[in-house]
Amino acid sequence: MGYSTDIKIFSTLQKYDVDYLIIGGTAVSFYGEYRKSRLANGQVVETADYDFWYNPNLGNYYRLLSAVEELGKDVARYRDETPDPKKDVFKFEFEEENYTIDFLPHIMVPISFREAFERRTMVERDGIVAYFIGLDDLINDKQALGRQKDFDDIDNLRKHNPDSFPPPHP
Repeated sequence: MGYSTDIKIFSTLQKYDVDYLIIGGTAVSFYGEYRKSRLANGQVVETADYDFWYNPNLGNYYRLLSAVEELGKDVARYRDETPDPKKDVFKFEFEEENYTIDFLPHIMVPISFREAFERRTMVERDGIVAYFIGLDDLINDKQALGRQKDFDDIDNLRKHNPDSFPPPHP
Protein backbone atom coordinates (compact mmCIF):
# COMPACT_ATOMS: atom_id res chain seq x y z
CA MET A 1 0.00 0.00 0.00
CA GLY A 2 1.23 3.43 -0.72
CA TYR A 3 0.51 6.79 -2.18
CA SER A 4 0.45 5.53 -5.78
CA THR A 5 -2.07 2.80 -4.88
CA ASP A 6 -4.22 5.31 -3.01
CA ILE A 7 -4.16 7.68 -5.98
CA LYS A 8 -5.03 4.88 -8.40
CA ILE A 9 -8.03 3.76 -6.35
CA PHE A 10 -9.36 7.21 -5.38
CA SER A 11 -8.88 8.75 -8.82
CA THR A 12 -10.74 5.84 -10.43
CA LEU A 13 -13.64 6.15 -7.98
CA GLN A 14 -13.64 9.90 -8.63
CA LYS A 15 -13.59 9.40 -12.41
CA TYR A 16 -16.77 7.30 -12.22
CA ASP A 17 -18.41 9.58 -9.62
CA VAL A 18 -18.84 6.76 -7.12
CA ASP A 19 -20.43 7.74 -3.80
CA TYR A 20 -18.40 6.05 -1.05
CA LEU A 21 -16.91 6.50 2.39
CA ILE A 22 -13.61 5.03 3.51
CA ILE A 23 -14.20 2.96 6.63
CA GLY A 24 -12.31 0.34 8.64
CA GLY A 25 -8.61 0.37 9.34
CA THR A 26 -7.79 2.93 6.66
CA ALA A 27 -10.17 5.40 8.32
CA VAL A 28 -8.69 4.56 11.74
CA SER A 29 -5.22 5.27 10.35
CA PHE A 30 -6.45 8.58 8.94
CA TYR A 31 -7.89 9.76 12.27
CA GLY A 32 -5.28 8.08 14.45
CA GLU A 33 -2.03 6.41 13.65
CA TYR A 34 -1.19 3.92 10.96
CA ARG A 35 -1.67 0.29 11.77
CA LYS A 36 -1.18 -2.76 9.61
CA SER A 37 -4.25 -4.62 8.46
CA ARG A 38 -5.55 -7.28 10.81
CA LEU A 39 -7.91 -10.19 10.48
CA ALA A 40 -10.96 -10.40 12.76
CA ASN A 41 -8.91 -12.54 15.17
CA GLY A 42 -6.27 -9.78 15.43
CA GLN A 43 -3.62 -11.49 13.29
CA VAL A 44 -1.54 -8.92 11.42
CA VAL A 45 -1.37 -9.38 7.65
CA GLU A 46 0.98 -7.80 5.16
CA THR A 47 -1.71 -7.25 2.55
CA ALA A 48 -3.19 -3.75 2.59
CA ASP A 49 -6.95 -3.74 3.04
CA TYR A 50 -9.23 -0.95 1.87
CA ASP A 51 -12.79 -0.96 3.16
CA PHE A 52 -15.42 1.22 1.52
CA TRP A 53 -19.06 1.80 2.30
CA TYR A 54 -20.79 2.52 -0.98
CA ASN A 55 -24.11 4.29 -1.48
CA PRO A 56 -26.45 1.34 -2.14
CA ASN A 57 -28.50 2.68 -5.02
CA LEU A 58 -28.66 1.24 -8.52
CA GLY A 59 -26.88 4.08 -10.33
CA ASN A 60 -23.99 4.08 -7.88
CA TYR A 61 -23.83 0.27 -8.05
CA TYR A 62 -23.14 0.38 -11.78
CA ARG A 63 -20.68 3.28 -11.47
CA LEU A 64 -18.85 1.24 -8.85
CA LEU A 65 -18.68 -1.75 -11.17
CA SER A 66 -17.21 0.45 -13.93
CA ALA A 67 -14.55 1.75 -11.54
CA VAL A 68 -13.62 -1.74 -10.35
CA GLU A 69 -13.43 -2.90 -13.95
CA GLU A 70 -11.00 -0.10 -14.74
CA LEU A 71 -8.93 -1.13 -11.72
CA GLY A 72 -8.51 -4.48 -13.47
CA LYS A 73 -11.21 -6.82 -12.23
CA ASP A 74 -13.71 -8.71 -14.34
CA VAL A 75 -17.16 -7.65 -13.17
CA ALA A 76 -19.22 -9.16 -16.01
CA ARG A 77 -21.00 -11.60 -13.72
CA TYR A 78 -22.24 -8.72 -11.55
CA ARG A 79 -23.56 -6.92 -14.61
CA ASP A 80 -25.34 -10.09 -15.79
CA GLU A 81 -27.13 -10.88 -12.53
CA THR A 82 -30.04 -9.00 -10.98
CA PRO A 83 -28.37 -6.51 -8.65
CA ASP A 84 -29.39 -5.90 -5.08
CA PRO A 85 -27.34 -2.84 -4.10
CA LYS A 86 -28.67 -2.92 -0.54
CA LYS A 87 -27.17 -6.39 -0.02
CA ASP A 88 -24.35 -6.85 -2.55
CA VAL A 89 -20.91 -7.01 -0.94
CA PHE A 90 -17.85 -6.98 -3.20
CA LYS A 91 -14.43 -8.33 -2.22
CA PHE A 92 -11.56 -8.04 -4.66
CA GLU A 93 -7.95 -9.16 -4.29
CA PHE A 94 -5.23 -7.38 -6.21
CA GLU A 95 -2.45 -9.87 -5.65
CA GLU A 96 0.20 -8.22 -7.83
CA GLU A 97 -0.23 -4.91 -6.01
CA ASN A 98 -0.67 -6.67 -2.62
CA TYR A 99 -3.99 -5.16 -1.54
CA THR A 100 -7.64 -6.04 -1.18
CA ILE A 101 -10.74 -3.89 -1.51
CA ASP A 102 -14.08 -4.55 0.13
CA PHE A 103 -17.15 -2.56 -0.91
CA LEU A 104 -19.98 -2.82 1.60
CA PRO A 105 -23.58 -1.58 1.16
CA HIS A 106 -24.05 -0.91 4.90
CA ILE A 107 -22.24 -0.72 8.21
CA MET A 108 -23.26 -1.94 11.65
CA VAL A 109 -24.52 1.41 12.95
CA PRO A 110 -28.13 2.03 11.92
CA ILE A 111 -27.60 5.23 9.93
CA SER A 112 -28.23 5.90 6.28
CA PHE A 113 -25.42 6.41 3.83
CA ARG A 114 -26.76 9.91 3.09
CA GLU A 115 -26.63 10.90 6.77
CA ALA A 116 -23.06 9.66 7.10
CA PHE A 117 -22.05 11.23 3.79
CA GLU A 118 -23.19 14.63 5.06
CA ARG A 119 -20.82 14.23 8.04
CA ARG A 120 -17.87 12.90 6.02
CA THR A 121 -14.35 14.26 6.03
CA MET A 122 -13.10 15.18 2.58
CA VAL A 123 -9.39 15.15 1.76
CA GLU A 124 -8.02 16.60 -1.47
CA ARG A 125 -4.49 16.11 -2.71
CA ASP A 126 -3.17 16.72 -6.20
CA GLY A 127 -6.74 17.11 -7.50
CA ILE A 128 -7.84 13.74 -6.15
CA VAL A 129 -10.57 13.69 -3.51
CA ALA A 130 -11.08 10.97 -0.91
CA TYR A 131 -14.07 10.71 1.42
CA PHE A 132 -13.67 9.33 4.93
CA ILE A 133 -16.50 8.39 7.25
CA GLY A 134 -16.86 11.00 9.98
CA LEU A 135 -14.99 10.31 13.19
CA ASP A 136 -18.12 9.95 15.36
CA ASP A 137 -19.72 7.55 12.87
CA LEU A 138 -16.48 5.54 12.70
CA ILE A 139 -16.32 5.28 16.49
CA ASN A 140 -19.97 4.23 16.68
CA ASP A 141 -19.43 1.61 13.99
CA LYS A 142 -16.36 0.23 15.74
CA GLN A 143 -18.34 0.00 18.99
CA ALA A 144 -21.18 -1.80 17.21
CA LEU A 145 -18.78 -4.29 15.61
CA GLY A 146 -17.47 -5.14 19.07
CA ARG A 147 -14.42 -7.21 18.11
CA GLN A 148 -11.18 -6.88 20.05
CA LYS A 149 -9.47 -5.24 17.08
CA ASP A 150 -12.29 -2.66 17.01
CA PHE A 151 -11.81 -1.88 20.70
CA ASP A 152 -8.08 -1.50 20.00
CA ASP A 153 -8.98 0.89 17.16
CA ILE A 154 -11.19 2.90 19.52
CA ASP A 155 -8.26 3.20 21.96
CA ASN A 156 -6.11 4.46 19.06
CA LEU A 157 -8.78 6.98 18.09
CA ARG A 158 -9.27 8.10 21.70
CA LYS A 159 -5.53 8.73 22.05
CA HIS A 160 -5.42 10.92 18.93
CA ASN A 161 -8.84 12.60 19.24
CA PRO A 162 -9.48 13.14 22.96
CA ASP A 163 -12.05 15.90 22.34
CA SER A 164 -14.30 13.45 20.46
CA PHE A 165 -14.84 11.23 23.48
CA PRO A 166 -16.86 12.02 26.59
CA PRO A 167 -14.85 12.18 29.79
CA PRO A 168 -14.76 8.95 31.77
CA HIS A 169 -17.40 8.57 34.48
CA PRO A 170 -16.03 8.51 38.05
